[in-house]
Amino acid sequence: MTLSTTLQVAVVAAVLGFALAFPTLYPGNASPGAACDSHPEKGFHDHGDPVEEAELAFVVKDADGDAVTEYCPGSTYDVMVTFPSPFKSKLTVSVGELGEADAGCPNMANFVGDEAFTPLAEYSTEWTIPCSEDGDADSATLTVTGATSESSKYLRNKLTLTQKDTCDAC
Repeated sequence: MTLSTTLQVAVVAAVLGFALAFPTLYPGNASPGAACDSHPEKGFHDHGDPVEEAELAFVVKDADGDAVTEYCPGSTYDVMVTFPSPFKSKLTVSVGELGEADAGCPNMANFVGDEAFTPLAEYSTEWTIPCSEDGDADSATLTVTGATSESSKYLRNKLTLTQKDTCDAC
């Protein structure tokens, strides 16, 4: 093997190993027509089956910075997700759009770390609920799935908020 070929193989191996830590790249998301809100339902590559993990915590805050358990259509909230250790993850919302959304999937954000792709223990993004039929759902669910490394099991948690009975934003 020449030095050039060896280097190419090493780069491909490093990229593949790096990519496999992303829940966004599991086969369900890679298939055409996959739903933007899908999450791994089983293990993939070296990841074990997803398990519910309460230590993956959500805090949703309104424009005043107050934590909320209900939402109003026509409003924007700050969503912070914290992990017990540095983590790469996928966040989805069943209603509305995320500020750090992926192209083509406004309800899905991939949190891959800092500029050097170093996992972080906390991520935040905006969540906007429209004044539309989608925004009129009785509840909204935020789901996060992620992993701490290429070989750790997937961890997941969900938070469901109900729509307020009276909202003035729309």
